[in-house]
Amino acid sequence: MELTSAQFRNRSKLLLKVFLMCCCILGFGVSIAGCCVLELFTSTSSPVWVPEQFPDTEIVFNAGDGRMGFVNTDGSALTYITIYVNSEDHYKYSTLPVMKNDNSTLFFLLTPITTVHEPLIVGNYEPYVGEGTGKLVVAVQGEFPVVCENWYSGKPQLLSNGLLVLNPVNKTLALYNPADCVDSENALPLKMYDPPMQQHTENGQTETTPQFGYISPNGQLMAYRRGEIVIRELSSGEETIIGEGNYPAWSHDSQWLSYVGHDGIYIVKTDGTEKRRVVESTYTTSMISQHGKKYYIPPWPAWSPDGQWLVYHLYTDTSVRPPAEIPIYKVNVNTGEVIKIVDYGIFPSWRWPAEQPGE
Repeated sequence: MELTSAQFRNRSKLLLKVFLMCCCILGFGVSIAGCCVLELFTSTSSPVWVPEQFPDTEIVFNAGDGRMGFVNTDGSALTYITIYVNSEDHYKYSTLPVMKNDNSTLFFLLTPITTVHEPLIVGNYEPYVGEGTGKLVVAVQGEFPVVCENWYSGKPQLLSNGLLVLNPVNKTLALYNPADCVDSENALPLKMYDPPMQQHTENGQTETTPQFGYISPNGQLMAYRRGEIVIRELSSGEETIIGEGNYPAWSHDSQWLSYVGHDGIYIVKTDGTEKRRVVESTYTTSMISQHGKKYYIPPWPAWSPDGQWLVYHLYTDTSVRPPAEIPIYKVNVNTGEVIKIVDYGIFPSWRWPAEQPGE
């Protein structure tokens, strides 16, 4: 009798669990408590399987210590899951999670420990993970998480038919099938983008590099930072300057853009009109002081599917260590109503429904 791939995977996992339990009983240096910890997906020295099913919640966020938090926007169904990823280099810190619309796959970044919190200098917004310094991870439920060794990103961005990827080796911005993560070096893109280019001169050498940006859900626009936030129409190359800030995020209908400015979170229409601040938060009160340095974790917002709310983290106590004591809130962009969702966490994202504009 031939086994299906799912049956084979489940049987393999059962055999592995039996083997580990035997190791515990025989005293191979692994305690029974250690086996229980493995079963509950807490931190271990090797990668562990993703749970058979992710919690069916609206929000996923970084809960620290390798944990991802799952919660609804009313604060219910709060659940934590540890997903440990084995990376052979210095990319160790898991952050910026995004859940696929069918709740089957979690995407997040692995960033270098040394650049977890980028210093913020007035007038110089550097991305939290850097542009192209975070390796993408694909965590499918019931499988081992996979590090896409050749795929880099800012905050992971899912479009209707793929995953946006920055490749710093050949300096391309493209859309890929997430299933190709296993062989990311040889994967063929579903679509290539023509991003704006910028020249950098260092030590007398001039280099031209593409500007990493965020593509609108309808695939027609790109938001990126060039000193100021700029919205570029991909078909014509026409650009609209929005203003100083960083960390853009598109609404589900591609009509609005949110971003983080010096004094809070803003939203603006894609033609540059109706710009307004919806959350007040100056960077000077959002610094964390550690080891004699000040670090900034931007309140990078994410939109609700209906475009009525933004979810974000916000803190004012500069003595805390993230994500401890950093609450997650949602704000109604029309009324300004603010509701706290959870007490601890950073970088929340809102899972959108399966349907996408234009489908």
